[in-house]
Amino acid sequence: MKKFLSIIVAMSVMAAYGQTNNAATVSQSNGNNADVIQKNGATITTTQNNTGGVANTIVAKQFGTNKAKVNQNGTEQTVQLFQDGAGNDIMNLNQLNGALNKFDITQVGDFNLVTPFNQRGDKNEAKITQTGDRNKFGRVIGDPHGNNQNSFNNGLGNKLTIDQTDSDNEMIFMDQEGTNNTATFTQRGDFNFNRADQSGVNNQMTLDQESYNGSASSKNRIDNVYQSGTSNVMTVSQVGDKNRVDQIRQLNSSNNVSVIQEGDMNTVKYLGQTGDSNTAVVTQKGSGENYVGLFTQKGNGNDATVKQDGYKNKIEKIYVEGAGNTTNVTQTGDRNFYGDEHGRVIGDDNIINVTQSGNNNNAARITIDGFDRNVVTISQIGSANEAASTSQVTMGNNNSSSVIDVRGVDNNLSIEQIGGSNRVDQVWLYGSRNKVTFKQDGAMNKIKGVTAGDYSSKIDGDDNKVTAEQIGNENLVVNGVDVLGSDNIVTLKQDGNKNEFELKGSPFENNTVMVNQMGDDNVMTTIVRGASNMLKLNVETSNSKVNVTQEGDMNKVYGMTESTYATFEGQDLTLNQQGNSNEILMNSKAEKVDILQTGNNNFSRLNGTGLGMVKFVQEDGTLNNINLTFNSDLSTDNVDILQKGTNNMVKGLGNNQFGMFSGSNLMINQTGSDNQAMINANGTVSLTQTGNDNVASITQSAN
Repeated sequence: MKKFLSIIVAMSVMAAYGQTNNAATVSQSNGNNADVIQKNGATITTTQNNTGGVANTIVAKQFGTNKAKVNQNGTEQTVQLFQDGAGNDIMNLNQLNGALNKFDITQVGDFNLVTPFNQRGDKNEAKITQTGDRNKFGRVIGDPHGNNQNSFNNGLGNKLTIDQTDSDNEMIFMDQEGTNNTATFTQRGDFNFNRADQSGVNNQMTLDQESYNGSASSKNRIDNVYQSGTSNVMTVSQVGDKNRVDQIRQLNSSNNVSVIQEGDMNTVKYLGQTGDSNTAVVTQKGSGENYVGLFTQKGNGNDATVKQDGYKNKIEKIYVEGAGNTTNVTQTGDRNFYGDEHGRVIGDDNIINVTQSGNNNNAARITIDGFDRNVVTISQIGSANEAASTSQVTMGNNNSSSVIDVRGVDNNLSIEQIGGSNRVDQVWLYGSRNKVTFKQDGAMNKIKGVTAGDYSSKIDGDDNKVTAEQIGNENLVVNGVDVLGSDNIVTLKQDGNKNEFELKGSPFENNTVMVNQMGDDNVMTTIVRGASNMLKLNVETSNSKVNVTQEGDMNKVYGMTESTYATFEGQDLTLNQQGNSNEILMNSKAEKVDILQTGNNNFSRLNGTGLGMVKFVQEDGTLNNINLTFNSDLSTDNVDILQKGTNNMVKGLGNNQFGMFSGSNLMINQTGSDNQAMINANGTVSLTQTGNDNVASITQSAN
């Protein structure tokens, strides 16, 4: 038979009203109900034991400064405890060795305490609500009861909900072990939460912290949140200033974590995921100085997203190990920073996207360490941004080893900067079939090494592609690319005025350099060492200067497609080829052209419309050929040709074709034997041949 017990303490019919230190003890077993009301500093001790399979229920209300001890042992036990006042104390809150038990604890007032809290069994539920200031839940340092226990929720399918409202509340420890556990924590005010553990499968944990006052003194904190199992879901939300998460860890597969912090100077010191198909999102908002220390993902198919909005935000290090992982980093605001430590990708088919919007931002150091088919994309929108910076002056950091380092096969790196005074310092590419793309849109942008021997881009391997595009004025590529290897392609496009391009590097073979400059007052300098290299040149600018040096055999200067003519429209063109079987095909409209070929079997064909002085020099070689097609209506155009050696020719294409000159003065000087000069000229011609068996045929028409 079910029994009902009602106890009213400190409200007796005798003169007991206003008394304190009252006590009530309730023991239940096998299907009892108890309704207890206490006032003015009372203590309730409840014990429920269910050995016959019938549920017990205790409903207790305490008003004033009260204490309670609750112990449940069995199945389907229920305790509803309401405390209204300051300094209420739940000294023990225990559910042991049972299932389907329920706690519903409400404390209204200040300085309330729940310590310790234990649930052991399956499918238990605990709901704890504390409203007021400086409430505490869990093990407390200096616990007045001398308890050293932590707070446990241990079993299968348990649910724990904690709601603390107002300020300076504290939770110390929560532990859930088992399957299908759920933990929810909600707090409004200044709050510290030190630790929470979940271990099992399909656990869910939600932490919510909020500070009302929004002042700099708000310090919400989570020390350690840990999940171990499969398909865990964790959400952390902190609103206020100086929010902090020291450590979040997830292990095994299909975990999901989301951290949202709003306010200033938010911190996530460490977030780690181990397993496959994990998803992690960190969002930090506020006026600035948010921080992410270390973000790690180990496994396959993981997705990580970090968003920072504000001023002087910083991400130290993102570490990805595995295959098929995706990391997205977005920073919005000024003076943000990514990669002070060594961000590293270990594995294949990974993707890293870094987007920075604002000024004085820095994406510093990313490494793909010897693996394949990885993609790194850096996008910066604003002014004075830096990618792979060696100076890091904008962040006050003197780390001189900040580079983007890609090692492996079929990797893809892209850096895009939109705005002015942006900079790319050091990008290293080791391996084969890798691709690097730079795009800068704005004025006074730089792709530049720091010193003469320090290149902004180093390519060491075969079949790699480097593309740089600069749109705007006063852009610069200096100490730009050092190429070692074969079958690499370097492409530069500059569109604007007063741009400068410089390519210098170590010897390489069978590589292609494509340069397209459009605008005024541009400068290009290339020094290419090795054999079978090709420069594809298109310069359509005024007052521009091009200086090209090729050292080796079978090098070529062509147009943008095979066997077409390179184009130069500018002020000063200098082409220097040193070696054998080199070739120049050039359409030129320049004030000054200097072509020097040293070696044997070299070929130059110049189609010039003329503006000034053209000078050809082929020396110390044999079987060199100059095919001249020069046409100008100006009376000041001069062509000066010097050939030293044997079997050299100045003529048109084919055995019987004549070269063509229409200009002011043509001077040909051949020194050696078996040389030929065959020209149709409209202008003054001066021919000197020194040696044996030379042949000359000059046909002049009237000016």
